[in-house]
Amino acid sequence: MTWKEAAIQVLQDFGDPMHADAILEEIFSRNLKSTTGETPILTLRTEIYRSCIGHENVDRHTSDNIFYEFYEEFWNLS
Repeated sequence: MTWKEAAIQVLQDFGDPMHADAILEEIFSRNLKSTTGETPILTLRTEIYRSCIGHENVDRHTSDNIFYEFYEEFWNLS
């Protein structure tokens, strides 16, 4: 499972915006993903951000994106 898939699953189940730290905590508590990296939160934030804005699109609130930023570091599904 990718970081993006894990975040999608958590957000679908939760149903409300979540802070990136809470998403990561839930991913680990459900054993959806494991890592030996030193900064998994940075990896998760990067994957969410990439899935949010695409490569060229700078509008983080378009319906074509998987995630949108509800409030600073609080994410939900589009």
